[in-house]
Amino acid sequence: MINKENISRDLWPSVNIECLSERDKKIFLNRKYAVDAYIDNNKSLKEIGETSGIARSELYRMIGRCLDTNVEGIPYGYTALIPYKRTIEYERKQTINGFKDDQNLTGAFNKFLKIYPQLEEFIFDLVFPNKRRGPQSSVLRVKEIHKKFIQECKRLDISPDNGDYPFNTEDYAKRSLYRYIDNLKSKNPSKTISSYGSNAKMLYNNTGIGGSPKNIERPFERVEFDGHKIDVSLAIKYTTLEGDEVVESIERIWLLAIRDCATRVVLGYHICLAKEYSALDVLLCIKKSILPHKSPNFTIPGLNAPEKGYHSQVIPETKFAVWGEISMDNAKANLAKIVKDICKKIIGCGVNAGPVATPTRRPIIEKFFDLLEENGFHRLTNTTGSKPSDPRRKDSENEAKKYEITPYEIEQLVEILIAQENNRPSKGINSLTPLEAMRQRINRMMPFKTLEEEYRDGKELTSQYDSRTVRGKITDGRRPYIHYLGVDYRNEILADSFHLVNTTLSLKIDTDDLRFISAFLPDGSELGILTANGKWGIRKHSLKLRKVINKLIKNGEIRLAFDDDPLDFYHDYLREKGTKNKNSRNQIAQMQSHLRENPKEQTNFVVNSRINLTDEQSNQRKKKKIPAERYFFNS
Repeated sequence: MINKENISRDLWPSVNIECLSERDKKIFLNRKYAVDAYIDNNKSLKEIGETSGIARSELYRMIGRCLDTNVEGIPYGYTALIPYKRTIEYERKQTINGFKDDQNLTGAFNKFLKIYPQLEEFIFDLVFPNKRRGPQSSVLRVKEIHKKFIQECKRLDISPDNGDYPFNTEDYAKRSLYRYIDNLKSKNPSKTISSYGSNAKMLYNNTGIGGSPKNIERPFERVEFDGHKIDVSLAIKYTTLEGDEVVESIERIWLLAIRDCATRVVLGYHICLAKEYSALDVLLCIKKSILPHKSPNFTIPGLNAPEKGYHSQVIPETKFAVWGEISMDNAKANLAKIVKDICKKIIGCGVNAGPVATPTRRPIIEKFFDLLEENGFHRLTNTTGSKPSDPRRKDSENEAKKYEITPYEIEQLVEILIAQENNRPSKGINSLTPLEAMRQRINRMMPFKTLEEEYRDGKELTSQYDSRTVRGKITDGRRPYIHYLGVDYRNEILADSFHLVNTTLSLKIDTDDLRFISAFLPDGSELGILTANGKWGIRKHSLKLRKVINKLIKNGEIRLAFDDDPLDFYHDYLREKGTKNKNSRNQIAQMQSHLRENPKEQTNFVVNSRINLTDEQSNQRKKKKIPAERYFFNS
């Protein structure tokens, strides 16, 4: 007897009867009437039988089918009343062995696997190989799986001579195996998708699950950050140690950008010329997105700096605007301690770190990169295309060298392309341009934060904090100093303060300019700005560059005297390595970019002809009989 009180039809899946044929619709509605009448207790079993023509036993059977659950634990409900709807798997009762011309083998394969469960496990391991069990060169084709399946059947003494299944079929159960494998893959999607590459796996793991994302309407409520390798080959012109001016290709460069989620405005960008971007590059992108926009100097004929392409140019009140949340992947550079500290303490925003290589989690910034490539870079003669097989990828490196397409020219192009995107109508924001959408929403008094006044010089956005102990010895005449990353620092006050020896000072370090360090006493009092000794204190250089040069010195690849300029020697080192090494040429490009941004350092300086190279480098020089009189940076 069925307990009607425990039946909850609210959980039953519904049926769209318009999908059924007229005959099946009539049968379904009759069955539904009978089931509902019984559960609602509106009519007796006799009345139901008379009206519907469904006997008591058949009615009980149909209700039982409705209460059965599928693999997800959901009742079949009214779907069980659809004519010919199968709620349980067909189980064959007849024998599967022997030779018969008229033999019907429906369900034979499943019955065969129940007799030989070891074969079921064998097929599963072939379809989803466990890498820990041994190397697997590639996913096996179904044809190869069938061959191994037949071999395993013979190993289990399943005899072809006696008409044992599958040898009593025309194709040795090949089609049945194919259907079984298809069903196996559909029931194990995570294992199946892994064999189709990382992109398919990424999409499967990061789409179609979880709740709907929050609808962002307020400008600067959330922004997305990401880095993208631009699809172009580039070249640089530089002077070799032999004095020859050459044009050579470099590694592809990075474009880092921040885009507002609500309005689609690209707030700022940064070009990274290194092979991989660092935490400092992330901070520079953040800095450029907050401070009022500054365009590069344009050298391409016919191109001019945009005057209304960026939010701080068009909407003055958004100068120094900061966001409430930044979404980025959990790449090492993005989640460096200095990046998280500045986001939290200076900007006052949360960091939403998603998984690496999952563009579906940051669709707004990824869409921007796609648009930038299709509307700009993929139209250039030096494009690498979107993939190796892209027909647009035709000898891109030689094209870059032929036309001397440099990173600086690409930066100018990026400046224009982003300005165009900020002024291009988008359906996602009601066919407004991103800047129009931002303007309208700010006019509707949607609130946003701005950077504190004390941080608006931008130095805090690239600063980190550390501490060092004051050294010095009055008996040796050694004035007090601190030592940071291989260089001594002091100022006039510290130089005369022997009482501070062995005192730990707090330091504020601008990672973009290591010439100077701000020092503070233990009680928080400012000691002043300390200057690096020697040539380290003359020319601007970053924390990253100092570490690179220190590593070369430690490895004996560069040797410096006190009066030597480390940046000069580093540049000469790169020029020697650059003849064979692309990465070194990228670093030369960074040096050239540094000189453009700091024109006061761009002087015709002379480097001592006796460069402190290693013995091996010196011997190579002697063999080539290369004169080394003067070395100049390219202007």
